[in-house]
Amino acid sequence: MKLITKISFRYSVILLFILILFSGIIYFAVLHFINKETKEQLCHTRDEVMLNIKQGNIISFPPFILVEKQDLQHTGKNNILQDTLIQKPGSREDEEYRQLTSFVNIKGQYYKIITRASLVEKDDLAETIGWISSAILIILLFSLVIITQRTTNKVLKPFYDNLKTLEQYSIKSGKVLQLRDSDIDEFKNMNISMVRLSDRAQKEYKSLKEFSENASHEIQTPLAVIKSKLDLLIQKESLDEETIQGIQILYHNVDKLSKITKSLLLMAKIENNEFMEVTDIDLRTELTRQLANLSELVLSKNIQLKTEFNDGLVLKANENLFQILISNLLSNAVKHNIVGGRINIIITDRCLTLENTGCEPSTDPGKLFKRFGKVNTNGDSNGLGLAIVKEICNLYGYKIDYSYKDNTHTIKLDFNI
Repeated sequence: MKLITKISFRYSVILLFILILFSGIIYFAVLHFINKETKEQLCHTRDEVMLNIKQGNIISFPPFILVEKQDLQHTGKNNILQDTLIQKPGSREDEEYRQLTSFVNIKGQYYKIITRASLVEKDDLAETIGWISSAILIILLFSLVIITQRTTNKVLKPFYDNLKTLEQYSIKSGKVLQLRDSDIDEFKNMNISMVRLSDRAQKEYKSLKEFSENASHEIQTPLAVIKSKLDLLIQKESLDEETIQGIQILYHNVDKLSKITKSLLLMAKIENNEFMEVTDIDLRTELTRQLANLSELVLSKNIQLKTEFNDGLVLKANENLFQILISNLLSNAVKHNIVGGRINIIITDRCLTLENTGCEPSTDPGKLFKRFGKVNTNGDSNGLGLAIVKEICNLYGYKIDYSYKDNTHTIKLDFNI
């Protein structure tokens, strides 16, 4: 829900509550005013009737004025004010009146004077106030809609423009963030904070990028020197068997460390979205090419390879990254397979499924796509292959799932197309 919509909704609810409250207050205030005016009117009418009686004129005007002579003096309560119902002439409906009953002594004669005034029906009064309140509510809500639109189109336009600029901004561009000025203090403060934040992010990104590149370069250089020296040492004829085995272990671990460094650098570049260039890639063609590269390894482990390329999928991705994605998946399927095992590769309209036989994972399957997560802890894998696959999938919005059942590892890749 948009901010302006949420504010408008709360304003409407509060406005409705206030109108209901004030409608009740107005209803009782008007009712009190009518009752007061009616009483004053009845008293005034009674006084005029008394004045006419003193002048010898007895006036009766049913049902509003009734004058009755009394033989005895009234000893009860005088000036009785009450409501009464009187049937309308020629109708069965009753009409409500407010009547004042007074007992007076004029020139030795006792009189009973009844003055009445027609009352406004409470239901009619409540209905009238309700209609007026509803009309006011509609007018206010209509005005609120117009004001909201004007606010959105004018006052909030710099905010939405800046929001669009932020969505398109990349710290890798190296450009200074340019935001549209606003005459609203909150937006000014937000713009200042966002510009400062982008500046810090650029500096941190540049520093991190330089560190990653320099660290990779600086690590690879001594590793290359160590490997070359090991190559020279292992070629010497004077070495005994134990020394040769030690050198081979060192060589293997140096090679493994070099691969780990390259993989971590690759993941850092993927996370920083440095592979911007995309092209059309035919999945069937890429799988066929990489399977050919692995053919010798597949034959050496006597693995049965079965492919079902029902549909050719053409995807938009960076060519180098996609090659790494497929290479890691296929290498993983071959490397963790058993001798005499099988691999099934299936392409459907939007998915790639790889099935390969293998031992049950010795680690939690949920950790396989995390850094240094391994299917089996005793393998030679550095634990970054599937982590790189996951990073590439996150980059392009692919969905990847893993399962193990009946001695078979299954990885399903949904390209969301």
